[in-house]
Amino acid sequence: NAAPGDEVRLARTCDVPAVAVSQIFPFEASHLRAKYLRGLLAPRLHPVLERQWARVWNEICRTMYETDIVAADELLRISYRGIAMLDEEEGADLASRERREAGVVVPRIFQRGTPPRELDALLPKSEEFRRRFHFFVASLRMNMPRPAPVEAMPSFSVLIPHYGETIITTEKEIFSRASVSTAAVRGQGPKAAAAATAAKPGFDEPEPLIAVLMEYFPDELKCLRKRLGDLQWAAIWSAVADNLAGMGEKAVAKRARRISAEVGATTAAAARMSMVGGDGETAEELAARRRLLMLPLRKWASMRLQTLYRTVRGMMFYERALSLLLANQRPDLSAKRRMELVRSKFSCVVSMQRYHHFDEAFLEATEDLFEEFPNLQIAYIEEARDEEVPGGIRYYSCLIDGHCDKLPGLRRRPRLRVELPGYPILGDGKGDNQNHALPFVRGRLVQTIDANQDGYLEEAIKICNALAEFSNADADSRDKVSILGFREHVYSALGSVANFAASSEFVFGTMIQRTMD
Repeated sequence: NAAPGDEVRLARTCDVPAVAVSQIFPFEASHLRAKYLRGLLAPRLHPVLERQWARVWNEICRTMYETDIVAADELLRISYRGIAMLDEEEGADLASRERREAGVVVPRIFQRGTPPRELDALLPKSEEFRRRFHFFVASLRMNMPRPAPVEAMPSFSVLIPHYGETIITTEKEIFSRASVSTAAVRGQGPKAAAAATAAKPGFDEPEPLIAVLMEYFPDELKCLRKRLGDLQWAAIWSAVADNLAGMGEKAVAKRARRISAEVGATTAAAARMSMVGGDGETAEELAARRRLLMLPLRKWASMRLQTLYRTVRGMMFYERALSLLLANQRPDLSAKRRMELVRSKFSCVVSMQRYHHFDEAFLEATEDLFEEFPNLQIAYIEEARDEEVPGGIRYYSCLIDGHCDKLPGLRRRPRLRVELPGYPILGDGKGDNQNHALPFVRGRLVQTIDANQDGYLEEAIKICNALAEFSNADADSRDKVSILGFREHVYSALGSVANFAASSEFVFGTMIQRTMD
């Protein structure tokens, strides 16, 4: 049942579409403002705006489905339906579309008159979904600057420093024994985990990491099963059980075997047969097939730990958000031209200081990043032997992305290569790592992000509002903004003492640190 406080928040969800449209859509630069804003206070948005908002909202919900926060049946309950019927009208005249209904079915959560208790039943049960949803609803009522259209917004880049942090959780890490504090579940800091251990003796007993994740995220594990399908699900857990049994982890292997068998004997048997190499299949091909099989589980684990994959995925939501906004603002553009405009406005650069020295596991993980995010850019330091220079080594800053030619050994041919005057890491590791990548950072603004953070599409949608802070004051004004801070969500799910430690860290990062010299 909805708590008393929830009823107050849930009663306002019917206003979300109108408030979101008025805050996020750049009407000042559009002739739609005079025609359509008059309908914002009506029981339903204008059909054109309804459809544009429906696209944005459905994409937000889809990202939560892709990260296994909501299940497929929950996704249908909270999404707009019927949008695909109008895809053929993509290039239709605006005036003609204004006279027609949008052709979308509004979900009950956005319909007026839905009782709060029914709203509570309609929303996904995931605490993470509800936290993000309520924060998004509340943030729409902030006094935000008016956004510029994507074509007029300032260009910016995200810069992520990386040294040796995990890129995508490996099979070895999944099956190795880990305590809760080393797992750093859900991205919480070590202070919170240490506080939880002190509050509950015996809490931090090491066990396989996969067992820790199974215990803390059972509902999200069920969402992963529904998304993958029974056959792939059974094959993955059969492989997990075999690996754990081979390591002597009999208790956890038994649990994994039960999970694999939940799909039924016939499907489980078919899954096990699919793991057996066929005639003529080499050991390398079998290993590659097994690696591909385990990749969804590794990515699922990576999204619940402090990994570079989680950070890159969160930051690349800017690309997805700008593409969504541009599709609404300029429906006449082709998909290719739209992506060209998005790439001219945003880039994500990971400064991988040690890429030149990566082993095969790190290189494979980097290729997995490029496979999913081909527009991601990676800057690294290349070392070339040259006896004619002092020290015998020349240093270069190189840039690669997912479109660069592949070379032997899981490497890529650099798109750009800049010679450096010497070894660039002089003492301040993270700062020097970022500095060597600055020649490849494009745009007027840069956002620096550590390789242990995350991002959400519903917050990335507001990037045009955030960047408008830099253009609201005159160039000579004392109110001119030079640095803009983004709020962090720091928390723990390991008890009241750990939660207090996480809250203290949040207060320091958002209130105290910004006032220090």
